Amino acid sequence: MSLLSFIFRLGVVFAIFNFIWFFLEMLYHLLRRKSGQSIQEMYMIKMIKYFFLVETVFLFCLDDDYVNYDFTQLLVCGLILLMYFIGKIRKQQRRQLIFQAQNQNQPRMLQHGFNLKAEIIVISMAMLFFGFFIIYPEIAQNPISNWFQRSVISFQKSPLGFIFNIVGFFFLLTIIFKMVNGIFFLALGRPLIQPRVSFGSGNNNFGSQNQSSEEERKDDDFDDYEEVK
Repeated sequence: MSLLSFIFRLGVVFAIFNFIWFFLEMLYHLLRRKSGQSIQEMYMIKMIKYFFLVETVFLFCLDDDYVNYDFTQLLVCGLILLMYFIGKIRKQQRRQLIFQAQNQNQPRMLQHGFNLKAEIIVISMAMLFFGFFIIYPEIAQNPISNWFQRSVISFQKSPLGFIFNIVGFFFLLTIIFKMVNGIFFLALGRPLIQPRVSFGSGNNNFGSQNQSSEEERKDDDFDDYEEVK
C-alpha cells in the first residue's frame, strides 16, 4: 500500500471510529440518566475512547497475520495520532477562550470542562499504549478492538461509505498541507502560510480573537475533517 493510500485509509478509519463512538457515548448518557458530567468522568471516557482509537488504528497498520507491520506506515500512523491529539487540545483551548469571553461573570470552575494537564496526561497515556502495541502487537487484539475494526470495514462498504471516503480525501489533503508547511518551516524558518493574528481593543477584542482563531483553524487543525460528530 502506498503512503498516500495509507494516509487516506487512516482518515476513513478516524472518521468512522468517531462516528461510531458518538452513538456509543450518546447511548451511555441515555442509560446514565443524569444531567451534567464531572470533569473526572469526562476524562475517564476520553481515556477509554483514545485507548480504543489507538488500538483500532494500530490494527489497520498490521498485515493479515496481525503480527507483521510496515515500520514506515507505523511511524506515519504515530505522527498522525499525535497531530490528531494536539489538534484536539487546540480546539478545546479555543472553545475555552470563547466560553470564558461569553461568561465572564461565572465562577472560573464552572466556565468550561477543560483541563490542560489532564489532556496532556490522557494523550501521553494513549501514545504510550501505541508504543506498547508496537512491542507486543498481539495485545492490541481483543473482542472490543476487533469489533471496532470490523465495524469500520462494514461502514466503509455500506452505502454511507462514500461519505467517509470524502472525509478521508480531505484528511489526506490536510496532512499533505501540514507536511508541506513543516518542510517550509524547517527550510525557511516559517510555514508556507501563516495565520494572521490581530488583536483589537475594548469590546472588539473578542471578535478579533474569534476571527484569528477561524484563520488559525485552516492551518493548524484537521479534526474538523476527520471527526464526524
